[in-house]
Amino acid sequence: MDFDKCISSCFNNKKIKHIKRINQKNLIGNICNINFYEITFQNEQVINIVIKISNFDNELSNDALELDLYKREMYFYESISDHVNINIPHFYKCIKQNNGSVIILENLSSNYNGYFNLNLNNNVTLILKTVSEIFKLHNKFYFKNDSKICDYMQSLKKNNEINYYSKKIKSKFDKFMLINNKYLKDEHIMIINYIYDNFSKFLEESSKFPLSFCHGDLKSGNIFYKQNNEPVFFDWQYVHLNKGVSDITFFLIECIDFDENTTDIVEKYYYKLLYEKHPEITYEEYKKDLLNSLCIFPFFVMIWFNSNEEYRSTDSDYKDSPTRFMNNLLLYYEYYFSKNIVHFKNN
Repeated sequence: MDFDKCISSCFNNKKIKHIKRINQKNLIGNICNINFYEITFQNEQVINIVIKISNFDNELSNDALELDLYKREMYFYESISDHVNINIPHFYKCIKQNNGSVIILENLSSNYNGYFNLNLNNNVTLILKTVSEIFKLHNKFYFKNDSKICDYMQSLKKNNEINYYSKKIKSKFDKFMLINNKYLKDEHIMIINYIYDNFSKFLEESSKFPLSFCHGDLKSGNIFYKQNNEPVFFDWQYVHLNKGVSDITFFLIECIDFDENTTDIVEKYYYKLLYEKHPEITYEEYKKDLLNSLCIFPFFVMIWFNSNEEYRSTDSDYKDSPTRFMNNLLLYYEYYFSKNIVHFKNN
C-alpha cells in the first residue's frame, strides 16, 4: 500500500512539502503494526501521525479476525468517535485492507507531554480520575432498552452475541488446566470450574439492559496520560455493549496489583458515580454485574493466553505476562468469591 498517498489524502486542503517515515520508532505487534510519520507542510507546520496496520501472519491475528477486532475499531473511528465525550486521539482516516484496516491517527507522544502505560499501583488519584472519565462515556451512552440505542451504535454486539468467547474457552480449557493445574489452589480450581460450567449464564445476564457503550479493553497500556494526569483513551478494538462496570473490573486486573483497600475504594467510587445518575440501580444489582464481569472477559483472557506455553512468561512481575495476569485475577477471585466458597459452589 502506498502510505504516502494515503497520508496525502487526509490533507487535501493543505499543501504537503514532504512526508518522513520515522523508521527507528516503528512497532511490530501480533495484531497490528504501528508506523510513525512526520509531515511538513508548505507553511512549515509540522504534525506527527501514526498509521495502525492490521497484521495477518500469526495465530493472534486469526483470533483478532474471529473477534472482529479490526472491523470494530474501524467502526468506532468512522461512526462513533465524533460522538464520544472523553479524550481520544485525533482521527484522520480509515482504509479497509482485505479483512483488516489501516487507521491514521495523531501521534500523541509527539504532540503532548505525557506517558503511555503508567504504573498506577501507587496512584489512587489517577486511578479514580481514569474511572470518572470512563464513567462519562458509560453514562452518555446508557441504554435502558433496545429502542434507546442510538443509530450509530446499532451494530455493536452484546456479550451473548460474541460467540468466540465460548468457542475459544471450550477449545482451550482442558489444555489450560493441564498446563496450570499444578499452580492452582483447590479453591481456584473450584472457582474456575464453576465459571466454566456457567459461562453462558454470565453472558446472558451481562447482556440484559440497562447497558452502556464500553471500551472493552481498558488498561493503562491503552491510555496516554497527557501531562501525566489527563487520560486519552485509544485502542478501541473491543467496543461493545455491556455493563459499564465491566471496564472497571478489567482495568483493575490489568493495571493494579491486587490490593483490598484500592479495590474497595474503586468499587464503591464507581457505584457512587452510577447511583448519582441512575438511583434506581441498587448496590446488590451493581455488585452482581461486577461479579459477572469478573467471570467473562478476564476469564476469557486468562484461558486464552495461559493455554499456550508460547505466550506465557515465568516472570510473574512482568506487566504484560499472561502468568502475571492469571495470578492477579486469581487474587481478585479469592477476594470476591472465596469468603463464600461453599455458597459459590452450590449456586
